[in-house]
Amino acid sequence: MAAKVNRAFFTGDFCGCAMLMALGRFLVSIKKFCINLDQGDYSMSILTGGQARGLVESMIDAETQTQMCGMELTLQKIERFTSAGAVAFDNKERTLPEMLPIDFDESGWVQLSPGSYLVTFNEIVSIPRDVTALARARSTLQRCGASLETALWDPGYRGRSQSLLVVYNSHGLRLKKNARLMQLIFLRLEKDAEKVYTGKYQGENI
Repeated sequence: MAAKVNRAFFTGDFCGCAMLMALGRFLVSIKKFCINLDQGDYSMSILTGGQARGLVESMIDAETQTQMCGMELTLQKIERFTSAGAVAFDNKERTLPEMLPIDFDESGWVQLSPGSYLVTFNEIVSIPRDVTALARARSTLQRCGASLETALWDPGYRGRSQSLLVVYNSHGLRLKKNARLMQLIFLRLEKDAEKVYTGKYQGENI
């Protein structure tokens, strides 16, 4: 038996056996994790579009903006940065940059050069105490060479949100007012949050 083990070790078969044993232990741990999920040790749920619809107001077309697992937000206005901002640990030292609105043309379109912009959405979002929200840019926006950078929508937040639009396409991007830019995904927490959002942006743009 010892001779067989030695031969396996020196021929490289031992390494293969070790990998199989490690894989087996990994699969066992996954099985235990799944059992714990089934037993309710962990819980996470994403609201369907129908469940989330009541958390979003002032929609252009609720039926169109209601997706399978979230709600779409649409473009109200675009602004360009005209000065620097400042961020520190203490918000008392925070300075937001100056902004300059960009006008839409007579047909409701705007031509954006490559760069970063601040966009404000039409919709008012209200986050309950037991919910948080994340956002993703619509795939069409990404296919046009642009994306959105977003923060977390905290429990208790209510407002007409803003996000950072970044145009990477060297040829720029054309956007029309009320364009659907982003899908907001709502996640239900295991329990009510210990505290709710009361920061500077509470009630913004309403």
